[in-house]
Amino acid sequence: MGTSVINEYRTLIEKVNDLKNELTHLPVGYISKKTIKGKPQYYLQHREGMKISGRYIRADEAEAIAAKIERRKEISEQIVKIDERISQLEKAAEIIGKDLFCILMMYKLSSGMDE
Repeated sequence: MGTSVINEYRTLIEKVNDLKNELTHLPVGYISKKTIKGKPQYYLQHREGMKISGRYIRADEAEAIAAKIERRKEISEQIVKIDERISQLEKAAEIIGKDLFCILMMYKLSSGMDE
């Protein structure tokens, strides 16, 4: 039983690390559309503290960037679900035995060191 918990835990930790890595390559924010002189203009905007920052994007880029923003949302939701499962496995490991819990924590803490 301990081996299956460890294998699932490792798989989930690796998946979260991969997803977080993918997040670093995706745009943050949302696309706003403004009409200026009768023509649509698109901006990628995001909040930085109390300030909203934005940059112009060409109309032909807007759809691709919107898809990347949607992908970021999907990844964030996946990470939340995986983190919940990781938490469940950690609680189960504590119940099963301290040694198993220690193995999981050691793997969790060392998983990002290779990068």
